Amino acid sequence: LERDLLQGYERLAQGQDTAGYCSAKLEAWKGKDFSEEFFVLKSLSLPPEEALVELGRALEIRPAYAEAYFWRGLMNLRLKNVDGALGDLTRAIEINPRFAEAFGNRAFLRDFFKQDPAGAVDDYTKAIEIRPRYAEMYSSRGAALSRKGDPEGALADYARAMEIAPGFPIP
Repeated sequence: LERDLLQGYERLAQGQDTAGYCSAKLEAWKGKDFSEEFFVLKSLSLPPEEALVELGRALEIRPAYAEAYFWRGLMNLRLKNVDGALGDLTRAIEINPRFAEAFGNRAFLRDFFKQDPAGAVDDYTKAIEIRPRYAEMYSSRGAALSRKGDPEGALADYARAMEIAPGFPIP
């Protein structure tokens, strides 16, 4: 199973079709533990509407699957279902409170779609606490701090992002 998943992720990284590959592996692994991971992998190469179906199948098998909620949140965002995306990212965080990427993406939603820079700063801060060398989160938190009216905090975060990743694009 692990080898098959690894091959699937390699196919995805190389831009190859993973949907067909995963469908074949799902048939081969039918009824076995961890088949939900193939549904998530399959979803990553599908249009958002179809991906939501596959992610729903993964969640039927494992209802407390943080990564499935994370990806479903991103697919909902692509479909402009902001409330659905926010709910899915929140659920991913509830399941895995150390999921830095879920905090970062929820922060983005809170900042740009809900006009809640204070909530975004909280989520960016949590992502940074989890992954202290996450330059993108410092830069994004800096932008939220700027919108919140804290230019000194924003400049400090931009400087930290550039310290971690020289040449990192700053808004």
